[in-house]
Amino acid sequence: MTHPHQPSTSHDDHRETEVLVVGGGVAGVSLLYALTARGVPAMLIDKGTVGSQGASSIPAALLNPHRGRTGRATPLDVAGLATVWQWAERLEAEGAATGAHRSGVLRIASSARQRELWRRLEGPLPLTSADFPAHVSAKFGGMLVADGGWLEPRRWLAALTRTAVAGGAVVAEGTELLALSGTGTSLARTSRTTVSATEVVLCLGAYDADTLRLPRLETAPGLAVGVALAAQPAGEGATVPIAGTLGIVFTGAGAVISGTAHSGDGADVERLVAAASWFVPGVAGAEITGVWRGTRARRPSGVPVVRRLRGGLTLFGALGGRGFLCSALLAEALAKRLATRLAER
Repeated sequence: MTHPHQPSTSHDDHRETEVLVVGGGVAGVSLLYALTARGVPAMLIDKGTVGSQGASSIPAALLNPHRGRTGRATPLDVAGLATVWQWAERLEAEGAATGAHRSGVLRIASSARQRELWRRLEGPLPLTSADFPAHVSAKFGGMLVADGGWLEPRRWLAALTRTAVAGGAVVAEGTELLALSGTGTSLARTSRTTVSATEVVLCLGAYDADTLRLPRLETAPGLAVGVALAAQPAGEGATVPIAGTLGIVFTGAGAVISGTAHSGDGADVERLVAAASWFVPGVAGAEITGVWRGTRARRPSGVPVVRRLRGGLTLFGALGGRGFLCSALLAEALAKRLATRLAER
């Protein structure tokens, strides 16, 4: 169906726009918002509904630039986090409910050696085991990433989409791209209409590289499990999420545990919950309230793809597990580039 803020389209409709964004995940929605903020006419289509598929449908997304065993933050991740908070402040000033939580993020060291390695990092606050909240087991201590936090993806994507639509963008859900042709101005044939666009940006997440003839990406199944906690964490730091080989976000009466899956079956769910109980013992035996499965796409280098495939066609994706961390920054840069190209035509 079409986005509720837009009129319905029929198969006979023909639309014109400057930029057509294909894909309603975090990359596509972020780009739509960034384009609209620059006054660039844009339309987004998605074969399903915005934010309902793939990695963008995860129930809670950590924002932590200090990733990996070393905990070192890349310039991209640091700048990406800053842009998320800038967007959140802007949206909230306009009255939007963003689902953004600047709570900080805890990282738990797996050894004394890792703890000492992290102490050399600039930015995070070193923690001893005694500094951690009572519900967290941290034998070797760890660190607090004070600028980190987490997002409720459904609310975040809804806020971006509503603001873009209010600014003149068009969102058509239930609309699949069937064919793309032309040079200069592209003609996109979809399951509902045809669209003439000067620029087309593919934000497809994990796609079939052979069928679509696009750059090949690595894929990894992702898994998130919602659990109900019998005893709610209490005291200072009770709501600060945990990031590492898995993520634990505390949400009201429970928590969302996320990580990489093998196959996403029931055994994977049990393994993920068992692993989380090493860090938060109260998770052991918790009632499972929901399971999310999806596929993350990335390049072997881990660097996101923002690549012009040919005149008028750009690929934006390969965000891996960093979509909500980096999409805003990358979308702003791409929107600026597209706006410049359109102005020069």
